[in-house]
Amino acid sequence: MDVCNIISNELSDILTNAFLYICVIGIILVIVMTIIDLIKVITGKAEEKLIEFFKKLIARIIVIIILLILPVIITFLINLINNLGNDLGYNKDNPLCGVNK
Repeated sequence: MDVCNIISNELSDILTNAFLYICVIGIILVIVMTIIDLIKVITGKAEEKLIEFFKKLIARIIVIIILLILPVIITFLINLINNLGNDLGYNKDNPLCGVNK
């Protein structure tokens, strides 16, 4: 454990796990909502419903892609902040962290 981290390893692990759960739940919700909308389109006769279904499907796919990329971006930012803190010798508990390096 590096004591010079601005963002603790515990917080980083909590965020990583939270985003993992959010991604899994998001994917499950997209699948369920898409199946429900598809059933509505199949039981209906209007072509407009089909166009609306595909618009919703594209929006849901974009949201899932963002959800899947977001943890990578958050992890990258946490590592960047911690590396910057380590390079500058910052520590909230020990302001002289890194002076002896």
